[in-house]
Amino acid sequence: VLDCGKAAVSGGNAVGAFGGEVDVNGGVAAVLPVAVVPCVVWHKVHLCAVQVPVEGEVAAKAATSAPRGIATGGMPVPVSLPPPQQQQQQQQQQTERQQPMLLVITQVDVTAEVTAQRETAGLLQEEHKVLESIFPRHCIEYLTLRGGAGRRRGPARTVQWNHGPRSSPDARSPSPIRGLGNTSIGAVRGGGVAAGGDADEAAAVAAAAAALEGSPARLASLATWHPCVTILFCDIVGFTTACSATTPFTVMSFLNDLYSRFDGLVDLYRVYKVETIGDCYMVAGGLVAYDEDGYKSVISGTEDPLHAVRTLEFAKAMLRVSREVHMPHTGEPVQLRVGLHSGPVTSGVVGDTMPRFCLFGDTVNVASRMESTCNPGHIHVSAATHSRLPSEAWRDLGMASVKGKGVMHTYEWAGDVDGPLDGEQVTRVLGLYL
Repeated sequence: VLDCGKAAVSGGNAVGAFGGEVDVNGGVAAVLPVAVVPCVVWHKVHLCAVQVPVEGEVAAKAATSAPRGIATGGMPVPVSLPPPQQQQQQQQQQTERQQPMLLVITQVDVTAEVTAQRETAGLLQEEHKVLESIFPRHCIEYLTLRGGAGRRRGPARTVQWNHGPRSSPDARSPSPIRGLGNTSIGAVRGGGVAAGGDADEAAAVAAAAAALEGSPARLASLATWHPCVTILFCDIVGFTTACSATTPFTVMSFLNDLYSRFDGLVDLYRVYKVETIGDCYMVAGGLVAYDEDGYKSVISGTEDPLHAVRTLEFAKAMLRVSREVHMPHTGEPVQLRVGLHSGPVTSGVVGDTMPRFCLFGDTVNVASRMESTCNPGHIHVSAATHSRLPSEAWRDLGMASVKGKGVMHTYEWAGDVDGPLDGEQVTRVLGLYL
């Protein structure tokens, strides 16, 4: 209900009760209408049917309830029963004189409760979106059903997990990870037979995982073996100098601007952002895929044939967008060092406090070494990645000494990030989306 009130107008324009302008024409005030936001009100209605006794019926019942055939003096008197016809009439009168029903309606305003419930539901949806951006689907399901990281809210349960994308017919359970003598403890509990395994081995894996408690059990249930993915590491040339020459807030704003541009490319090239540590940006190609429900599910038991293509195209896009951002202390365009390596990894969630989805294995170390030995503004790859991209323009760097790995054969991408694609490259890039 709108209470318009009265607006005193002395001439010219005045503000009326509606909040709009009042136009004065010849002494007549015309209130210009403004948009009114509709207000939704929620009510809870209770309906209840109540029988109402007929007037005088209570007294009649009291009179008929006294025992008949007893005289005032206590002597019995004969009782005359009505004839059958009279009994039928009495029954008909009683039927016609049934008690009326009263319908009671109670209406309660529950707008505040409904609004609070909707706000809570919206908050939970936003929280779930945040979780989806941090963990793949199987991790969210496991941590939710098992009561969080390392905490149990009930008896142990055996849950069937599907780590592969549901839309993929080749999706299989994660391959087991060797780690407990001759027993594989890294397979998902109840996940079936892993690639290259058999029923006995899968049963041994399930038994070993069931025997574990707390963090080891969670570790065994969430660990996934990936036969081959491509890891990318990227860092900023001159970042240490920029940190010493500018304020921390300036550094944070600079990284947020650059990383937000990288984040916008992640879903475009269908790679997975693993983490950022300082100026180091890490992604993986062929690690996860979107299932039919829109969740990120890890690819297990099979290899994405385009993981190297996805990661290299993402690296090229990083070089392009980084030129749009300038260093905070010099104003020069950002230069990156990008390193790639392809090989097997294990993914899983580690830690009880602030659990993180991480990758482990020598592939991660080699990719990091490719980045640290890269020339500024270039993409440095290992021989394993180079073999999966034979049609790209490469510069052979020969044998190079890599810390912790000895001598390795490496290559540097020699193409132009702004150059046109040839037919073969167009086919490969289109394969990322088709």
